[in-house]
Amino acid sequence: MKQERIGELYLVSSAVLWSLLPVVTVLTYSDLTPLWTVAISNGIGIVPFAVVITLKGSWLQIWKREAWASVLMTALFNGLLFHFFLFMALTETSPGNVSLLGQMEVFFSFLILTLWGKERLFKPHFLGAIFMVLGAVLILAENKFEWNNGNLYMLCATALAPVGNNFNQEARKIIDASTALFLRSSLTTPVFLILALIYERTLTPAKLSHSFIFLIINGIFMFGLAKLFWLEAIHRIPITKAVSLAAFGPGLTLIFAAVILGQKPTTAQLIAFGPLVICTVLLTRRAGGEKTTVILGSESGIGD
Repeated sequence: MKQERIGELYLVSSAVLWSLLPVVTVLTYSDLTPLWTVAISNGIGIVPFAVVITLKGSWLQIWKREAWASVLMTALFNGLLFHFFLFMALTETSPGNVSLLGQMEVFFSFLILTLWGKERLFKPHFLGAIFMVLGAVLILAENKFEWNNGNLYMLCATALAPVGNNFNQEARKIIDASTALFLRSSLTTPVFLILALIYERTLTPAKLSHSFIFLIINGIFMFGLAKLFWLEAIHRIPITKAVSLAAFGPGLTLIFAAVILGQKPTTAQLIAFGPLVICTVLLTRRAGGEKTTVILGSESGIGD
């Protein structure tokens, strides 16, 4: 199987798991505040990384200093800032809206990484991104494009993610995904714990026990396996293609929100599935067989 297809399989697996995050996180908010939720989930997520490193016998990779700078930058942009804004967004808007607005990461990925010269922009992928944005616009149109703080937080998160993903790719070229994520989570978990102790109310054993099962699910599957699959995906396919291909994730989040939280999808959300499906089809094919039209970006960039 081609590495590109393997990357797409990793991407689909990651998106399915990640689509549960907004729903499970909302369930924890009945007892825990955002900083405590992300701190504990992040800490639990270290466990699967440590298990994989142990099974592979790759603990010595931690001492590869050439990867430290990239790991530090992805810890800042993705580990700290992205998750801070994401979890704050979930306190002020619905899981469905967070997931749908999260697709703006596609726009920022194309804008930032192409102009930065990190990736090439192909015609099918460009058209796919347009259909993705159209789907998001249909959702916003239902609310007359009114933005609350939750929407603003999510927009900030999606603007930061492409920068962190670029450093994720750089780190993955030097060390395994499990090692990179172990280092990142080990750096960010203490920071979130300190912030939670300073700015949020004290965590009691009763509150922790009520949300414990949801924290385990968040930590092991979303902060652990989903991120591991994501890093392996963007090691094999361009970031811009990966974030666009994950456009089916919001649909799953809406389904999970309806089944678990009782939040039925609106008419606009259902209509938006059309453009998102077209987006996925365009992003998994080449234009004209093996020859692909390059719109922006040099041939030395990361391509399909």
